[in-house]
Amino acid sequence: MDSTSAFRPIPVTHLGFLCDAPKRAVFPSGSGTRFVLQDMGIHTKETLGEFEDWQGVLEGILTPRRGAFGDALVGDFSAWTRPGLYRLVVPGTEIRSP
Repeated sequence: MDSTSAFRPIPVTHLGFLCDAPKRAVFPSGSGTRFVLQDMGIHTKETLGEFEDWQGVLEGILTPRRGAFGDALVGDFSAWTRPGLYRLVVPGTEIRSP
């Protein structure tokens, strides 16, 4: 596996988010144009290894932002208010939250 296809984590809090609070994640610049919030309690097919196929429950647009640490993309998933265990992925890449 070369460095362009290696797993790249999305920096998000591991403490979680309040259901009714704003929820945003910062993605590396150039990651893509959209993200998917996946429910880690629902499999869409059985797989082995670390790249399980979890059920997508929300799709969002990645918005370019420039900040103190350089260019990035921001994904807002505040619309999702159901409690549970989720992760974020950028389709077609190995970019995902842990």
